[in-house]
Amino acid sequence: MQLPPIPRALKIIATALLAGVVICVSLNLRLFNLFLVEDAVEGWAVHHMSNFGGRGSFDRRVKIVLIREKQHDGQAPWGDADKKHRDFFAELITAMTTAKAKVLAFDVSFDGKSGVDKKVGDAIAKAKDAGLTVIVGGESYTNGKIDPDIPAEFNQPQWGLISVGAYQGNEDDGKAIRAMKLAEIEGGNAAAVVPSLALRIVMDSQSLTPELYPEWNRLFLYSDKAKTQLWRTIPLDRGNYMFLDQASRNDLDGARVDAQRIFDDFDDANELIKKYENAIVLVGYELGESKPVQAGGTRLGVELHATTVSNILRQLFIYKLDLIYSYVIVMLMALLAGVMYTPLG
Repeated sequence: MQLPPIPRALKIIATALLAGVVICVSLNLRLFNLFLVEDAVEGWAVHHMSNFGGRGSFDRRVKIVLIREKQHDGQAPWGDADKKHRDFFAELITAMTTAKAKVLAFDVSFDGKSGVDKKVGDAIAKAKDAGLTVIVGGESYTNGKIDPDIPAEFNQPQWGLISVGAYQGNEDDGKAIRAMKLAEIEGGNAAAVVPSLALRIVMDSQSLTPELYPEWNRLFLYSDKAKTQLWRTIPLDRGNYMFLDQASRNDLDGARVDAQRIFDDFDDANELIKKYENAIVLVGYELGESKPVQAGGTRLGVELHATTVSNILRQLFIYKLDLIYSYVIVMLMALLAGVMYTPLG
């Protein structure tokens, strides 16, 4: 018995649907990225949204204290990180305590001991008592330990990871940065969040409790310890990366405070309060920190952290279409293609 021929319309629709399924599965397994197709399209989309979709406003509470690369006159520190700068950092902590700032975060990892560590620790202790949170940087977190170790005399400041991450490969490869690694989880526990410097700043400035679900590409921030009051949901990609709505060069320049300029205000309490009350202050170095970004131009590492903080506080997120919606769109397009190529009559 010969089966009746399958109508041409059904063949076309079936072929289109099969092609749609193959595309969806390939997207899910990221097979297109074997040929860098996905990265190329994604990079174009982020560049377009950053430059033509309209940048959001930069949060004016965020300030950047920049320690410049080249030698200058004055008493503030210059050049790359050095233990002798800790004396300046201790005074900076005291100044921000006087200013009634909210957070002071160092995009710096403090490796090894120095003769002024007790002075730094005393300043951190007084800052805690006054309501100022001091955060220091770490390079990595392994087996329950931050690396490098935070000096014991620092009186246990908060910490966050300062690495940009490897969304587009190793961050030293020179590829344009479009996403920042926001957090990791320890031991598969969604509540055991290992925060980046930027996330730690947001958590401590707003008294938030995080919960990370890499499989959902979501980070939940709660305003209470019991996690009953959701403050914000942050969209992620590849488990723990957040796309950046890059702040403009003008906004970042406006947020910058030269180290010498802030040093000159150390003894003027009124000026400090006027400029930094309730501020979120990040401290970083200029030397060797310039990185290309997807939106064009370059940014310093501390500027990337500041942009991440501002994006979260201002709710400026670049969402990637959820996979289920990609499936639906591909299927509808496949069906439409089948219908369009079906002969009439």
